[in-house]
Amino acid sequence: MIRIIFPLLLLSLVLISCEAADSLSGGKDPKMNNNKDMMRGDRERMEMEMMRDRERMEMEMMRDRERMEMERRNFGMQDEQMKMDKQRRQDEMNFEKERIAADEERRKLDKEMQKEMIAMEESRLNMEKEMMKMRLEYEKEIMQLQIEHEKAMYDLRIQGETDILEAKKGLQSQP
Repeated sequence: MIRIIFPLLLLSLVLISCEAADSLSGGKDPKMNNNKDMMRGDRERMEMEMMRDRERMEMEMMRDRERMEMERRNFGMQDEQMKMDKQRRQDEMNFEKERIAADEERRKLDKEMQKEMIAMEESRLNMEKEMMKMRLEYEKEIMQLQIEHEKAMYDLRIQGETDILEAKKGLQSQP
């Protein structure tokens, strides 16, 4: 902005000094008239340069405004991108936290399920052990009953043979 205003001020001062010089000379000398014409030509040329400078400055100001507007838009887009990136990172962090919590819950449920399965297996083994004990006791009772039965059968057979021998003796002792 200062770059634009400074040349305008300088040009204005030069024009004012030229006009002051014209008014002081008053046109007394023909040489001065020639100088006056030259100054007028210089003034016109300076005015033309001032107009060109003004147009150039206006163009530069427009370009600067456009550039500033573009920078503002770019900054807005960068700001929006940063917000989107921040939101994406936040979403990723939340997702990771949820995943970790879900994994922890799954591990916890797996442990509970394993405990239940171990308890069920222990219960099954205890039942099998009890059934084996009952079966052994049952087989033991059956074996005892078989032994008692065989003993009774053996005793009966011996008793029967003893009775037969006594009967034979008794028959032989009779005339």
